[in-house]
Amino acid sequence: MLAAQEETTNSEIFIARQPIFDRKLRLVAYELLYRDSEINRADIHDQNTSTSEVIISLLTDFGFDSLVGKYPAFINLSKDFLIGNKPLPLPAEHVVLEVLEDIVVDDALITGLKDLRDKGYTIALDDFTYTPEWKPVLPLVDYIKVEVKSLSQPEIKSHVSELKKHDIKLLAEKIESEEEYIFLHKCGFDYFQGYFLAKPRIVKGKTIPLSKLTLLKILADLNDEDIEIDSLVASISNDVSLCYKILRYINSAHFALERKVDSIHEAITYVGLKKLKHWASLFTLSSLNESSSELIQLSIIRAHMCEQIAISSGYTDTEVYFSAGLLSTLNALLGMHMPEILISLPLSETLRDALLKNKGSLGEALSCVRAYEKAEWEDAHYKSLDTFQIRQCYFEAVRLASESKLLQSAA
Repeated sequence: MLAAQEETTNSEIFIARQPIFDRKLRLVAYELLYRDSEINRADIHDQNTSTSEVIISLLTDFGFDSLVGKYPAFINLSKDFLIGNKPLPLPAEHVVLEVLEDIVVDDALITGLKDLRDKGYTIALDDFTYTPEWKPVLPLVDYIKVEVKSLSQPEIKSHVSELKKHDIKLLAEKIESEEEYIFLHKCGFDYFQGYFLAKPRIVKGKTIPLSKLTLLKILADLNDEDIEIDSLVASISNDVSLCYKILRYINSAHFALERKVDSIHEAITYVGLKKLKHWASLFTLSSLNESSSELIQLSIIRAHMCEQIAISSGYTDTEVYFSAGLLSTLNALLGMHMPEILISLPLSETLRDALLKNKGSLGEALSCVRAYEKAEWEDAHYKSLDTFQIRQCYFEAVRLASESKLLQSAA
């Protein structure tokens, strides 16, 4: 889960975003979640307060563009907001309002949901388990989120069979494995959410196509701290498409160079080796899986956040931290287990241990970033950095990743 946090006078406020995918694993929305660092767990005692903080942060501190971009945001609402006791200053076209599972169904709730629908809002039921009391609510909602970990497979099938009778989209949440994803996809769920969600159908012993092996070799060279410039230039030059993308970008209007750059050597002279490595790594990852832009963006945010953690900790060898974050989603991009990929991807032992076992300082940084994505705030720590510094690392990573997204589009 990608996450952000905001500091207040009395406590830390945390807002996390988690991607929601459709049946083809295309990004369709984000869920925004509130957490309080003082209690360091997910249960909220004052739901009105937590909802208010999300709304205030969206409208003032963060803004829709910085948190979710063009995608709708799923937001938990307390009953006071749903029945109209509290004003809801959110644009209907940008949000999906979630009704929590512990809200009592009564006439006030039904009236409130009807009023929200009349105002153009989209409604979802969160952590839903079907009971007869929810029957009058079903015609008023657009999505139902099923927490699949709390149900057996027969219960899931029964829920899908019952809910498919209504004109409602079903979202499976808290998916923890490809096996679960395959089962839920077959059950007929429309949308999917979960930290471990990646490519379905990981086949044991799956081989990597020759074209992708070439890209992985280039990726390994790009993330080799000891590689000579001439060797790196030769490696990049072996891929015509990669050369074209790099030269096209550096010769774009963005740089407004006085003369055209004709070679990778010249490109390094203009922008520096580190930046060119970052560009080339991005373009190479995109070539590995051109259909999963959200996973690419997740890779870039991880890379920059790992790097920012290293910088904030006073380290000088920050490039390997960038590499750890960038390469950490290769299993999702290729639809394979990481050990299988690393057989064909020669990396340093330090980097391999970080990717496979979360070992060492590098692995600790990657663990911090992963915990932050999942809103597991008590585990989102690194060495002596405090929560404010971790937050700053995340926001700087998002900013840099946004620049990378423009770079990707330009090329």
